Amino acid sequence: MTLQSHEGLLGNRTVRWRETGSGPAVVVAPGLGLTGRFYERNAPAFAKAGYRFIVPDMPSLGGTRGARTGTGVQQNAQFLISFLDLLGLQRVHWIGHSLGAQHALRAAVIEPARARSMCLAGPTGGHRQRAARILHQAAGIAHEALIAGPRVVGAVLRDYVRVSPVAYLGTWLRASPDEPERDLRALQCPVLFIVGTNDRVADRTYVERLARNVQGARIAWLRGGGHALPRSAADDFNDAVIGFLQAVDRAR
Repeated sequence: MTLQSHEGLLGNRTVRWRETGSGPAVVVAPGLGLTGRFYERNAPAFAKAGYRFIVPDMPSLGGTRGARTGTGVQQNAQFLISFLDLLGLQRVHWIGHSLGAQHALRAAVIEPARARSMCLAGPTGGHRQRAARILHQAAGIAHEALIAGPRVVGAVLRDYVRVSPVAYLGTWLRASPDEPERDLRALQCPVLFIVGTNDRVADRTYVERLARNVQGARIAWLRGGGHALPRSAADDFNDAVIGFLQAVDRAR
């Protein structure tokens, strides 16, 4: 099953998303500047497992209208909640990838009853000061471009060519002071961290520190995976996340 593109309106804002499948909803908060096309290798597996797999374009990025200078974590979280309302979704499994992890986390804290579970893939944030954090992330992204291979880099660039550099940088900089630990401590749903062992953005020390904020949190380390995990290690990513979701659903 392939991702189908849709458009709707939130007030006077055009919203674009891609989805496939049916069943319990899985909503992906994508990495910075990415759209559903980046996750096209994940969608068929989730649909086959009986899930409705949905990826919205975030405000100012892709096909969803937003501020020209980008949006912050709180605004993006509110957008995700409004997006659930638009689709009539009461409870969802969240997947937050990279910067999207911060957006999904905040949405789940604002509306805890709507979160079945939380999967954080290569979550951003960090234990460094703001300037050092930005430099660390930039270096990690550069490293990812070297190890990910041309197909993954091409998939990223396919989305990036449609993104305003001002909106991209504005969204990134607005997220940089955010501290995900506070949101993690407030979560009320099962949590899976899924991280590649070669991820230089979400390094082991940071992920293990994050996980200590959540009782019962699991960490799945995908050997050889990098920051573009859902794309570069799609099969392993799909198996790990779907297994986690199925365990959550069986327990409820």
